Amino acid sequence: ATVNRDEVGYTFEPAPVLSPLDGVVGRIYLDRGDNVTSSTPIARVVLMDSVRLKINVVERYIPFIAKGQVADVTVEAYPGEVFHGAVYIISPVVEPSTRTSVMEINIPNADHKLMPGMFAKVSIIIGERKGVPVIPKDSILTEGSNKFVFVVIDEKVHKRPVTLGIREDNLFEVREGLTAGEKVVVQGQYGVEDETLVKAEEMQ
Repeated sequence: ATVNRDEVGYTFEPAPVLSPLDGVVGRIYLDRGDNVTSSTPIARVVLMDSVRLKINVVERYIPFIAKGQVADVTVEAYPGEVFHGAVYIISPVVEPSTRTSVMEINIPNADHKLMPGMFAKVSIIIGERKGVPVIPKDSILTEGSNKFVFVVIDEKVHKRPVTLGIREDNLFEVREGLTAGEKVVVQGQYGVEDETLVKAEEMQ
């Protein structure tokens, strides 16, 4: 952009307006002929080769996230496509009102698909277990703070307390109480008593 600085009685060359960074003009705030001063914003220039995403992380997850940790990002504009970024900044301050901390994630954006202002969903792996038994959420019953399931042995159900670990979607890791291969009741267990006879059915 250039600014015409002509005044009555004086003639100047147009003055160039230089951007402090190389990027893309995302918005122009003025029309040709508008008056400006040295503090008037003329345009918004954005650096699109990478974008920075801000998220609020719940307090209990903060100890499990570190700078450089991989983050998978999805946006509604590109369903099914996953963008990979990395944690760049972790705020040392927890907001008292929300019990969250602000984190920033850098995402490479060479094709400029991601645009400033988009809403995004972020997934960060904070724990991983391999070769452990898992059970569906629907099989878990609660008594106070205790969790239990009904295990099927010889066509009878047996109430079994369990200790759960990490969760992914509808599945929970079982840290204690079950071994791989045991059958648990996933439907109709409410009102069932210990030693009740049952007949297993294959789920479609």
